[in-house]
Amino acid sequence: MGLVLRGDAGVDRIDQYLETSNARATARGGAVAAAAAARLGVFLAAIAVARTAFVAAKSALVVAFSDWFAAERAAFVGVGAIYGAMRTALGRPARHPALQAFLPDGLRTMTDAGRSAKPALLQFIANQLASVSAPPWSDAQRSGWAAEIEALRLPLAAAVAAADTAKAAYHMAVGTYGAQAREGLRALVQLKRDLRYMGLTEVEVTEIIPHALRTPSSDSGAAVDVDTAPAVLPAVTSGAAGSSPPAGS
Repeated sequence: MGLVLRGDAGVDRIDQYLETSNARATARGGAVAAAAAARLGVFLAAIAVARTAFVAAKSALVVAFSDWFAAERAAFVGVGAIYGAMRTALGRPARHPALQAFLPDGLRTMTDAGRSAKPALLQFIANQLASVSAPPWSDAQRSGWAAEIEALRLPLAAAVAAADTAKAAYHMAVGTYGAQAREGLRALVQLKRDLRYMGLTEVEVTEIIPHALRTPSSDSGAAVDVDTAPAVLPAVTSGAAGSSPPAGS
């Protein structure tokens, strides 16, 4: 007896499987097409809406990641330039207590921090300038450097917040898409029973609803962790509706 695709298969695979089965049933016409429309119609419509929302959410997440990484890079370069200016004012020493107080490990202080923590770190670094002093640095210089750091922090904080929002929307879209697809798969199982009751042989049913090998699913639609964002965003599973474009990292 032919097997229907498992519910723990990749969501994109379930979606394609349903579309294929529905197209074959529709092509048969008559009572078969009518049975497919009755069983699958409402689910396929819901899946189409969820798929569109998923693709849009994934695209928005890619943009949010790109903006975040650009702001993070700008902050790193900006703080590096400020650190260099501070060193130059001191005569470019290899070590200096004021520099250590400002950035204890140099620019590694920036790179070692978690991605989401970087805006707060910039705030601490800017505040540190109020208490860090060295004879060559004037109050005006320190105020200027603090203002430059704040100008770097604001877009980075906004980018982090936007990425968090986009990630939440993506998670929601992934979950909705998967839930709708699995409901459609349950309806397809019922359609298969309907076709058998209508008198179709197992071979005839399999020509409409393809036999599916029951292999373990290696993909569960994992959500994106923006703190460890990959270079390429995952689809709902492996290559779900809409490709997985680069997010940049």
